[in-house]
Amino acid sequence: MRVCVVGFDSLDYYLVEKYDLKCLKQKDYGKVEINTGVLATPTIWTSFVTGLLPREHGIIGWKMKNPFLDKMQIWSIKIGLNRIIDRSQILTQLGRRWVKGNVPNIRGRIPTIFDYAQRPVDINVPCYSEDVYEESRREIYHGVGKPITAKPIAEKAWRGFWEKKERVLDALSKNWDLFMVHFFLPDIIQHILWYRKNEIERLYREMDNVACNIKKRVGKNTFILFISDHGQKKGLHTPYGFYSCNRRLKLHEPKVTDFADIIKRELGQSLKASPSK
Repeated sequence: MRVCVVGFDSLDYYLVEKYDLKCLKQKDYGKVEINTGVLATPTIWTSFVTGLLPREHGIIGWKMKNPFLDKMQIWSIKIGLNRIIDRSQILTQLGRRWVKGNVPNIRGRIPTIFDYAQRPVDINVPCYSEDVYEESRREIYHGVGKPITAKPIAEKAWRGFWEKKERVLDALSKNWDLFMVHFFLPDIIQHILWYRKNEIERLYREMDNVACNIKKRVGKNTFILFISDHGQKKGLHTPYGFYSCNRRLKLHEPKVTDFADIIKRELGQSLKASPSK
């Protein structure tokens, strides 16, 4: 069985329903509980590809696990400081300095779903792929709360997306048994243009179009999973994601860590089997 995983950063369940996006809504779809305790892209996607919680894989935010920073994040969420940071241009400048440094990478360090495949392909998978999206991450900080700056950032992000879309469709026609791609565009656009409803609808309809193209390219016999690491509401991350599968998974309130074992099973690996490499 071939498995195709498409990660949409920040794709929100309620907006997929609102716009009734037929290709994204497959046979089985719903909300995903983000049980990582930290609503950060590296943490959640690492938990997705490993099936492990942050205390086991060690990725907290954009750096390796740090107990002090971990506690700071938890308390900032409890008292609402994260909302202030997201809205404040002054604190955003400080935040930009905070996230400087290399993005952590778990490739070859921790077993992932890719280790259970014979011919895996990965494109822009956070904390795993070799192609890092450092520039996109920093550009978000420049666009938050600044309409003049946001427009050129959004245009650049869209251009990068169009190029990536063609690269992905081309790669799908090659020989693989596990294919995973991560699209960062929904996170960028919703962070900097969350107040422009027309732009958000355009974004979601284009993600549905991508889903349609990918489904046509891989065929019905492929196990197809669309997944997001969280949603967004008014530019802020929400503690739930979105999933959609072309198979009946019979899941009840799934957690983001549940999907690694499902993918292993579809690849023909038992849960206790050793990685193929």
